[in-house]
Amino acid sequence: MTLPRHNLILRTAYILLVLFMFAFMGMLVRAYWPEPESFSYSESEAEQVNSSDKLTGRVSTHTNEASSENVRFLSTTKVLGIRKNLYLNRDIPMQMESLWAELYATKLHDWFPAENGKRSIYLVYSQYDEEQQSVELTLGFEVGDEGENATGFASISLPQGNYVSRNSVLESWQNPGELALKYEVDFEVYEVNAQFQVLSQRAYLAINR
Repeated sequence: MTLPRHNLILRTAYILLVLFMFAFMGMLVRAYWPEPESFSYSESEAEQVNSSDKLTGRVSTHTNEASSENVRFLSTTKVLGIRKNLYLNRDIPMQMESLWAELYATKLHDWFPAENGKRSIYLVYSQYDEEQQSVELTLGFEVGDEGENATGFASISLPQGNYVSRNSVLESWQNPGELALKYEVDFEVYEVNAQFQVLSQRAYLAINR
C-alpha cells in the first residue's frame, strides 16, 4: 500500500486541524456542556476506562521528527462511538469538526463519568483506501463486552501487539522515518477535562517487529 507520505496539502491541513480542534472543542463545551449527572458503575466497569495497565515493554527510541516510544498492548481494546470516512483530498479540519460535533450531540459521554475530572477519547484510523484517498474514523470511548449491546453506535477493536507512540497518526504517515508501519489500525487518545477541553494527545501506530 502506497500512502501519500509527503503530501504538502495534507501536512498543512493536519496542522490547521489540530489548532482548530482545540479551539472548537473549547468554545463548544463552554457554551453547551451540561451539568454532571450521577452514575453507578461497578469497580470492574470503572477499571475498563483505564488502559495503562495493558501496556508493557516501554523502550524509548528517537527519530528525526520527535522522540517516540515503543509500546506493547497485551490485550485488545474495544472502542464504542461514531464512524465516518475521512477524505484526505478534502477539507480535513471541516470533516473533523463535523465528527467531533456529532459525537458530542450523541451524549455518549454521559455513559462515561469523568475520573479525577478527566476522560479519554479514542480516534481510530482504519480501512485506508488508496484509490478513494480515504480512511475510516471511529471516534468514541473504551468499553468492555457490554458495548456489544449498544445500538446506534459503531465499535472497533484495537488489536494487541506492537505499537510506536508518537504525536499524531497523520503526521507519522507523512513522515514515518525508519518505522515499519502496518497502516492497518492506528489510533489517537485525547485526554479531556470535565469541560471537554483537550489536555493531551498521543498517537499509537501499529508496527511490524
